Amino acid sequence: MMSAVIGLVTAIEDFFKDNGDKRVANLTFMSSPWEVLFISAFYVYFCYDLGPHRLMKNREAFNLVWTVRLYNTFILLLNIWLLTKFFTSLNWATEMFGCVPVNENDNSEKALDLIGVYHIFLYSRVLELIDTLWITLRKKNRQITFLHVFHHSFVLTMTWFYFRLAPGGSSAMFPIVNGVVHSFMYVYYILSTFESMKRYLWWKKYVTRMQLFQFVFLAFHYALAALTPNCDYPRVLALSGLAIALMFFTLFAAFYRETYTGPIRDSTKRTTKSRHEHTPLINSKLATSNRGDYVKETDGCH
Repeated sequence: MMSAVIGLVTAIEDFFKDNGDKRVANLTFMSSPWEVLFISAFYVYFCYDLGPHRLMKNREAFNLVWTVRLYNTFILLLNIWLLTKFFTSLNWATEMFGCVPVNENDNSEKALDLIGVYHIFLYSRVLELIDTLWITLRKKNRQITFLHVFHHSFVLTMTWFYFRLAPGGSSAMFPIVNGVVHSFMYVYYILSTFESMKRYLWWKKYVTRMQLFQFVFLAFHYALAALTPNCDYPRVLALSGLAIALMFFTLFAAFYRETYTGPIRDSTKRTTKSRHEHTPLINSKLATSNRGDYVKETDGCH
């Protein structure tokens, strides 16, 4: 049994050594997939057990309004900086649509700069896991949904795999599109922590619509890469990107329907209105999330 496990571990490491881009092999966090897999697995464990059922089970909720504001502001500025670097390196991303090959022998300044920015983007995905810590410390456990946990852990893992195997080319479209959406998302998160701004946040559902558009755009992008004859971008990555985009579109579309349309939404609005009329203070405390918005609507913006 142990020999089989060792053999599997060795085979996985050999796969990335043989097929991974050699320009990123010696970068921090990139030598093998075990670090990112451990982080993702520990994150899932924290979300479902360690955080809510052990760390905070017998503790009072923390007041982290300013901590969350500063964190969201930092992530917003990091996203803007990454977008600026990506756009300046890639001619406003016009070079990245459809089939764009990856040349691991390209050690030009432009190529290495792009790899460096992509590497920081990977770290930003790790930093975004911290938002679940704030949710846990504030005991807003209803926000820790399957979509929330799966999206964070899966995207981090897939970002690592794409960066290790193809750091550039068609892979670069995802961090660009994702960075644009997340910039709007974190502006909303920051504003929603201020009571005086909530009346102006009528556009919250459009953040989720932007997410849906992102997945449609990425699906089309990877489909074009997969269908282009003699495309030198790895076909398996193009097909995987297409499948992942369609999967997340399905998940987020289900969330959107549940939250913003149909009888569930109507019932929620009536219940919220009734509670607000009779217990406005209690309702305000219960409905406000760690980012200052309603619990169910917050999940769909990740």
